[in-house]
Amino acid sequence: MRKVMEEDAEYLISRLDLRTLEGSKVLVTGSSGLIGSNLILFFNLLLKLGKHNFEVDALSQHESGNVNDFHQGIHFKYGDLSLGTENFYLSKYDFIFHAATYGQPSIFTQKAIETLNLNGPIVIELSRFLNPGGTFIFLSTSEIYSGSVSSPNLETDLGTVSILNPRAPYVYGKLFGEVALLQIKNQYRIRIARIALSYGPGTKLGDSRVLNQLIHRGINERKVELLDSGEAIRSYCYIRDTLEMLLNVAFLGSSEIYNIGGVSQTSIRDLGLEISRILKVSFNIEDKILSYLDSPKQVGMDISKYEAEFGRLDFVELSEGLQRTISWQKSNLFSEEAN
Repeated sequence: MRKVMEEDAEYLISRLDLRTLEGSKVLVTGSSGLIGSNLILFFNLLLKLGKHNFEVDALSQHESGNVNDFHQGIHFKYGDLSLGTENFYLSKYDFIFHAATYGQPSIFTQKAIETLNLNGPIVIELSRFLNPGGTFIFLSTSEIYSGSVSSPNLETDLGTVSILNPRAPYVYGKLFGEVALLQIKNQYRIRIARIALSYGPGTKLGDSRVLNQLIHRGINERKVELLDSGEAIRSYCYIRDTLEMLLNVAFLGSSEIYNIGGVSQTSIRDLGLEISRILKVSFNIEDKILSYLDSPKQVGMDISKYEAEFGRLDFVELSEGLQRTISWQKSNLFSEEAN
């Protein structure tokens, strides 16, 4: 059922130095999201292979139906983290991966207070569960560069988003979390990962991000249809590459802030064309320009800091990543009738 995700996990195990994981206690929030679910599956495979001895607490809002498939070293806990940590009965951790921060614009614009809380006060709460010298890995976002005059953006850049912008709670919530964590960098290892447009297997049905919506329309409606001219430019990063960068930063990174994302750029129009080609369905486009929830016109980051430390990454090409994503979604999100 999770074959594509397991293949990606096996690939990562063969490439990563995970010695600091030995004997540790790990917390992963947002464990049912795209990055969180792939991270948990990666840890699960490590434990099942007996590669390392460690424990994981996995937090998510809703119960998962397949917890019995996981190694006994992974403990699932459920609840709404935006309300606080009290009901999770957390212990002390050597690594905290905070991924429970709402990545979909349709959600974080509707749940503004929860988004601000998860990226602000909850970050401070969670940091108190770190063991001395422990590592807090905060999943931030490339959206903090929105409005920047520079492109691609370095880690020293900053955008200019109006506080009236519907995306402001997400952007400024992430910035709050970053600033809060940097205040304790002398006590703990703080690693801030500014992630851009990760995609791949592990999403949920109804995911409103453009790439997934185009796939869902192609499968359900037998056509890929854009609602505008598709001129916006994006740099997508397949989840396996995102995780490789994230885990290198978490376990071996030498400084606090890293850009994590792809290097190739594509327009939404070309993305739609490629998805229609893979699905063998028609492609339609509207001759107009829309801005969905004030989304940025172009997203691109400079990852030279990461590459200088860890070397160049052999990124999964967009066409291959889409093939793997579509294959997984067909098997896991849609019935045979929909296929």
